[in-house]
Amino acid sequence: MYMSTTVGTKEFRDRLSSYLDLVESGEELIITDHGRARVRVLPADAETTLERLVREGRVTKPSRMRKRLAPLVKATGPTMTPGEPVASDLIERR
Repeated sequence: MYMSTTVGTKEFRDRLSSYLDLVESGEELIITDHGRARVRVLPADAETTLERLVREGRVTKPSRMRKRLAPLVKATGPTMTPGEPVASDLIERR
């Protein structure tokens, strides 16, 4: 597990090089924006969650690649605008 350091976006920008050195040395860096965690930076050679779970024996890697699933519904007709209720689109399509 990594040691964790939290830093705001402005301070991260101002001291970018030193924080990158910190991450390179093995520390996790959490960058916040107005007190809310936005980004987690890990060393490039960090173990992924899947790798950790396989190592712990909690999951196994897939034995073969999955085929891409076909879309369940093909998009036809007018596209919905963001925020538009789904019901109005259904009524319009009847």
